[in-house]
Amino acid sequence: MAVPIDTSAPLLLPSQLVALVAAVEKADRDGEHNWIEWKRSLDLTAKTSHEHIAKHVLGFANRLVQTAALHMGGYGYILIGVEPGSILGVETIDPATLTDVIIGYVGTDGPGYDTEYVSVGDRTVLVVVINPPKHGDPVHTLRKNLGPHKLGQVLVRRTGKTDQAEPGEHRALVDRAKANQNTITIDARAVHSTVEGGPADLREQVEAAITAERELLMHPDRSTRPAPKPTRTSSWLAGAAPTPRSYGVPRVPLGQPTYEPDERTEDEYAEEVEKFLDRLRPRLAERIANYYWRRPGGMLMLAVDNLTPRNFAQVWVHVHIAGGVRTWPEELVEKIEYPSDFPSRPRRMGQEKRVPSPYERTLYPSIVPSPLYSSPSSFQSPGFTARDGGSVDIDFEPVHLHPHMPVELPPVPLLVDEPPGTELRLTWTATSESADGLARGEVSLIVVEPTPAGDLLSSDGGRDQ
Repeated sequence: MAVPIDTSAPLLLPSQLVALVAAVEKADRDGEHNWIEWKRSLDLTAKTSHEHIAKHVLGFANRLVQTAALHMGGYGYILIGVEPGSILGVETIDPATLTDVIIGYVGTDGPGYDTEYVSVGDRTVLVVVINPPKHGDPVHTLRKNLGPHKLGQVLVRRTGKTDQAEPGEHRALVDRAKANQNTITIDARAVHSTVEGGPADLREQVEAAITAERELLMHPDRSTRPAPKPTRTSSWLAGAAPTPRSYGVPRVPLGQPTYEPDERTEDEYAEEVEKFLDRLRPRLAERIANYYWRRPGGMLMLAVDNLTPRNFAQVWVHVHIAGGVRTWPEELVEKIEYPSDFPSRPRRMGQEKRVPSPYERTLYPSIVPSPLYSSPSSFQSPGFTARDGGSVDIDFEPVHLHPHMPVELPPVPLLVDEPPGTELRLTWTATSESADGLARGEVSLIVVEPTPAGDLLSSDGGRDQ
């Protein structure tokens, strides 16, 4: 695997550099990237060691701004004394002496960098941290011969190595040097590094919930779900004494409901239950789909960072996602955004029927049994448009980026049809009405197991008839 450490922000504190050394020890031998170089050990007093460090300092400094910004905030790292599988350390020398030697190759007006020794156990590792490249930076060249490389040559960093620039790479660095201060310089990153797969087959989840509901209604003593809260099960008229003017019949206040005994047979009750389940099934499917549509773990959540002290107005961000990924179809979202209320459960077998009083029928003619579940509020304006065509393209509504301030983009619900552990790679581009150029980059997400919808028919969500 690559270096097992978060690369979304720079590592500059001593404790962070120690963590970086430990991560390199756990990395694959071919895990060097365009932001990091390591060496098992070097004699820091030897000329070849000085040349090795100076070469990579120039290479890291001669990266394009957008490429460097993908990792560690644009910083580059050279580690001497560690490699995957071992930490050998180095014999230290005065950092000022090392800096003086390196300046001979890169120049006093060359790239900015810092050297620091970090201790890991009883070993000492040299870490050289190279500052991020910026628009307007000059093309950094060799100030004297370095091995096979001659004075004036341009060295660039590629994945796992530093070498002489090709003509196209040299032209790109010239363009970087010519870039004015009005070029858009931003970065995009994932707020969460994972995204849930699924949802799993909705039909299976619906039928499992229907089976559990049937068991609750037909055999409440055997159900694993708590029984619904009981309503009245014995008549309030029981024991009521006749009054002189009631002619032997208990007087019933007009504002009080009455209750009738349950005269249904078991077969009639079972038929009621099945009719209820038939009405419940499509509404439950909407509710489960609504849950998966709204779940935070299934959202693409991106943040955009302004890397400059300038304002960028009307920043448009476009994201492309390849692989087994779709957005939710608009016609389905329209159906599940406002899912229908669940129907009321039938009265349990043996439970009396409530008859509204005359006052209730007169004053509140619309009284109906409470539904099992009330509709949740819908999302606000999504803030993006998405297109599916074998892959997903998302265009976010423009945002304003203040200096060195991040902005979270609206969450995008995704349907991910990839197994857990799959790495999704997102490519993004951004433009601004107040700046020139096109910023671009990549973001990775790891697919994880979906969170189950849970019991949406819990008895706490409503009541019986």
